[in-house]
Amino acid sequence: GRQAREAAGGAAEQMLLVEAPNRRCEVAAAVRQVVWLTRLRRPSMRYREVAIIVRELEGYHDLLRAELASHDVPYFIDRREPIGHHPVVQLVRSALELLDDDFSPRAVGQLLKTGLTPLADEQADQLENYILANGIRGRTAWMADEWQYRGRGVDHERRRQLSDLESTSLEQVNHSRRALMDVLGEWVSLVGSDELPTVKQWAGALFALLERLGAQRLICQWFERDCAQGQLDRAGQHQQVWRDLMGLLDDLVEALGGQPMGLGEFREVVEAGLAGISLALVPPGLDQVLVGSIERSRHPELKAAVVLGLSERSFPLAGGEDNILTDSDRQVLADSGVELGATGRQRLLDERLLGYIAMTRRGGLLWLSWPVADEKGRKLLPSPFVGQVRRVLGPLPGRRLADPAVRPEVADVSTPVNLAGYLATVLRQRRAGGMDAERIDPWLALYEWAIKSDRMRPVLRRVLPSLVYRIDAGLDKQAVGLLGGGGETLVTSVSRLERYAACPFAHFAGDVLGLRERELFELAAVDLGRLYHAILERFTRQLIEAGLTLGEMDDEAIGRALGQISAEAVGELHDELMLAEPAMRFRLDRSDRQMSTAVRAQRFLARGSKFLPVGTELVFDDRRGSDLPSLEVVTPAGRRVRLRGRIDRVDLARIGERVAAIVLDYKSGRAKRLALEEVFHGLSLQLMAYLLVLGQHGRRLAGGPVTLAGAFYAPLLGEYEKVDDPSQGRDDESARAKPFRFRGVFDFSYLKDLDGEFTKGRSERVSAFVTDKGQAGYIDSTDVADAKQLAELLAHVREQIGRLADRMVEGQIGVSPVRLGNWMPCQYCPYGSVCRFEPAVGSPRELSKLKRSEVFARLAEGCGGARDG
Repeated sequence: GRQAREAAGGAAEQMLLVEAPNRRCEVAAAVRQVVWLTRLRRPSMRYREVAIIVRELEGYHDLLRAELASHDVPYFIDRREPIGHHPVVQLVRSALELLDDDFSPRAVGQLLKTGLTPLADEQADQLENYILANGIRGRTAWMADEWQYRGRGVDHERRRQLSDLESTSLEQVNHSRRALMDVLGEWVSLVGSDELPTVKQWAGALFALLERLGAQRLICQWFERDCAQGQLDRAGQHQQVWRDLMGLLDDLVEALGGQPMGLGEFREVVEAGLAGISLALVPPGLDQVLVGSIERSRHPELKAAVVLGLSERSFPLAGGEDNILTDSDRQVLADSGVELGATGRQRLLDERLLGYIAMTRRGGLLWLSWPVADEKGRKLLPSPFVGQVRRVLGPLPGRRLADPAVRPEVADVSTPVNLAGYLATVLRQRRAGGMDAERIDPWLALYEWAIKSDRMRPVLRRVLPSLVYRIDAGLDKQAVGLLGGGGETLVTSVSRLERYAACPFAHFAGDVLGLRERELFELAAVDLGRLYHAILERFTRQLIEAGLTLGEMDDEAIGRALGQISAEAVGELHDELMLAEPAMRFRLDRSDRQMSTAVRAQRFLARGSKFLPVGTELVFDDRRGSDLPSLEVVTPAGRRVRLRGRIDRVDLARIGERVAAIVLDYKSGRAKRLALEEVFHGLSLQLMAYLLVLGQHGRRLAGGPVTLAGAFYAPLLGEYEKVDDPSQGRDDESARAKPFRFRGVFDFSYLKDLDGEFTKGRSERVSAFVTDKGQAGYIDSTDVADAKQLAELLAHVREQIGRLADRMVEGQIGVSPVRLGNWMPCQYCPYGSVCRFEPAVGSPRELSKLKRSEVFARLAEGCGGARDG
């Protein structure tokens, strides 16, 4: 204790103990202290007279680098860094993977991203997107004469007739491929020979590849650029990477040069060699703040030492490897002359020595700090060293920092950007009434000074608009016309209107601008949905053409028909996606099982129903060859909107003098219920729009007027159910069909026609409950409505379509997503990086949660969903 007091107390004019809310605040405060010591204090210190010391750099490295750079403090971080991130190293690894994995898209993509190929960045991105979209892999494919356009979901005639843009793009892709193969040719030819190449041949071919790609020349250019920019440490990294890589190849040739070696083995040897190389740089400048771990760095004469991370289990470092032998066992072996490494006691003593070294750096200031919480908010205790320092030196000045993001203080200000951010925080708190006059006065004075400062005004213009977080966007008439939305008639689809209702900007980005995520050549959920739709469409069409009903077919006939149809549909999917044979067989077996289960369930539903299918995959559009004309709606502003689309299935039933109609929409997921609150708010218009199509043009199918009876989702996958004994199969056909029940909305007066075997209670075929008095019960949990309610719902949907269409034509494309309960479209939107909307701080349009009965009540009152939210 006396020695520590003499060493620390005699050398330090001042010692500070600082508690920080977290590491980020700890690092920010420490760097502000460095700035004060080296720039503001009189007399100031040189940068080289200040050191930042940690027990381990992991966890502090990135924070310190960012904070020091933001304050323009020259620094040197003393640590060995791996070289795996360097482009030349990535080039070597990707070149080896390219051959070992037979030109996989991943290996090619890594090679292109190094920036060392003869392709410009735009050409590299275009080539990578093409191979990912078309699933191109294998040396044979890459060495072909020409690549031809292959689009997913495009018929063969379309593939032969390319547009000018597609032809130009394909020509550019082929040019890039040839340029890449020109430099890879000799490297690729090394694989496939009858005799294994020697290590010398492998190393020579790898070096020749680097030469053809001009890697050394680029290394020199990067070195000169970084030196000119003052990035001396980064320039030194380029030099050392090239020197160590050449040294590795020389060592391999010297040690194993004449030994034959396969590609896989040579790749493992090179990977092992690269893993053992790390960068050890000397400080590139004389006047820099030294950042390092106490165990590694050797410090010069210091006037200030900033020690971070003095929390329990971090400094002294706790734990170590789990050992089989105890400390007693190790001591016995050590006494016998067998050294196995440090014991737990030795490690503890070493940690105490490191702590002593860290706190006895000579200088005028010793800063000791620790975070009170980790990144996940868990509480951290201070290091035992803090208590020992207090016992040895007595009362010491201390500070407990507040999180500037929550409670900024004027003392936290250090840079113009920093000041602008704190001003925004303070003004936001003031507007919310969370700051008293005493605290706000200094900030208002700073604000007055900042808006008059030529240096601060540009920063404030970028930061302060966040106080009124609003992203407004709109198109004028000319822009709307150029994008195809002008005129008095808008042609669109129901799905686009739904996306527009959820967020106008998402519709604009995806449906108008055509922004798309990068296409990948893989079997996705949408492909399985197309497969199942194709199978059911053909199956239903065969029934209609043969004059059969599903209820008449037995299991054997269903299985035989589905087996043939599934084989054809899966074969077409295989031709398009080029699936491997095992994958194709798996998809065929799976589609057989799933479609067989779904169709047998629909057979049970059909046996009690008077409704029979009359059309499947019916296209409504004004173009030639369509089954039905488009749906025409007059908007509140007097415009016309024509909706086009496709109805999965239409069923008709002759009931007395009337012909009633229902529509079915296949869902490849599990059971989905139509949420009327989503219909009311315009988020789910599809089923009701299909009914409106039948209302306008149903006579083309029925030969006369039709009455609209209902609309349903038809699930193709059964929902999971809780069973007591999974080994016992369910013989009850109604129980097996329950997960596949149609869900939607229907006119209660047609219940007997949908389920002829039903009397009272809960129906087994549709979601309905009839009380002892013959009335509909449990309205909120079933799908029933009366004729008036269904008509009001359809009228409301027609009105919603008109309102949304008017807003689209008027160019309203604001970033204004809705929120319905906990649901927001942002959860699955791919355009978040474009719109910049942040759900945590943004203001979405709030929509009210409504039960089915409440929806019907509001429709009866004449309340439109557009007014809600």
